[in-house]
Amino acid sequence: GEPLTFFRNKKTLNFFNAIELRTRKWWGICYGDKKVDLWGSSGSFDPNFRARVQNRINSIWSYLINHHKISAYNLSQESMDKYIRKLRVFRPRLIFAYASSMYHFAKYIDSIGINLKSIGIKLIICTAEPVYNDHKTFIEKIFGCPVVEEYGSNEGGIYAFECPNGNMHLMCESVYFEFLRE
Repeated sequence: GEPLTFFRNKKTLNFFNAIELRTRKWWGICYGDKKVDLWGSSGSFDPNFRARVQNRINSIWSYLINHHKISAYNLSQESMDKYIRKLRVFRPRLIFAYASSMYHFAKYIDSIGINLKSIGIKLIICTAEPVYNDHKTFIEKIFGCPVVEEYGSNEGGIYAFECPNGNMHLMCESVYFEFLRE
């Protein structure tokens, strides 16, 4: 199939960024804090020249603002061992991840008996899919920090975010919500 293209203007991106900064600040995470994304998108693997150039620019920008990406598409033992080494050296305050990938990674860390609680991770944000309560509790145990849920999309940014009191808050600046009774 043909990949979906998202058209976003500067105003939209500013809204997305402001919402992201606000929700992270609820948890004491600031712009420039070290962050690792356990992530992937089809655009990351696009072989055409323009995409490769854009990916390189994004990599440089990420480096400058203390963000690193590790692939959620490659969770082999060898890759996860590399990710563990990267976490130990980089010492991020925030991990942003697909919920199922984060759970899989946490299960691997537990199975090999490694303790990553001392590296200073303050928050893990799970997104793109529901995070089950037992998975959330398990990830928190392995990393020694809160795990919170974010609901959003590429085209709309963050729609809802979990606050420190455990409630989901709608981010009404970026989208309109309609509640239907069924």
